[in-house]
Amino acid sequence: MIVELRRPAASHPLMKLCRFQLDDNDVRVGGVRDDGSVLDLSAAGIRRLELVLEDTDPAARVRAAAATNPPRHRLADVRLCAPVEAQEAS
Repeated sequence: MIVELRRPAASHPLMKLCRFQLDDNDVRVGGVRDDGSVLDLSAAGIRRLELVLEDTDPAARVRAAAATNPPRHRLADVRLCAPVEAQEAS
């Protein structure tokens, strides 16, 4: 599943947040871009998707991480994971 951040203006490209794995099986946070590439936002310091979603300005946080030019992967080369790490018990 992919969580979508709405673009505030047409000048910002659409990015959908996800959790993914590469061959090393480490779960990473990423941004799927319109061109089908996945930005590795974990490499830019975003290690947990929940922290982004709870941020007061999640879009700004993701834009700042994307501006650091993190590694990109082809969507076909990653395994998408569930969008949450663990479900809380009530």
